[in-house]
Amino acid sequence: MHKAQKRIQVNVNRVTYEQAQAVLGRLDVSVSTVVNALLNRIATENRIPFVMDPDEEESVDRALSAAVAKANIPTLTGKDEVANYLLDDDY
Repeated sequence: MHKAQKRIQVNVNRVTYEQAQAVLGRLDVSVSTVVNALLNRIATENRIPFVMDPDEEESVDRALSAAVAKANIPTLTGKDEVANYLLDDDY
């Protein structure tokens, strides 16, 4: 590692990380690149470049995403699978 670089390790919400990584993958940008860009902006502007308090809708979206991820809901394809899932106690 180059002496001018510093390795960091952070703990993040797994679902949020996976969602962000999917977006960044579509944009062909690495998490490391985004973290470096964010830290550069914070250092340059002497502030966090966005509002930290999520609005109510964002909070609800995150809570719903986390709940769905934890619920282990199966992926159903077709009417028969949906009917079996809804009507069968042992699905």
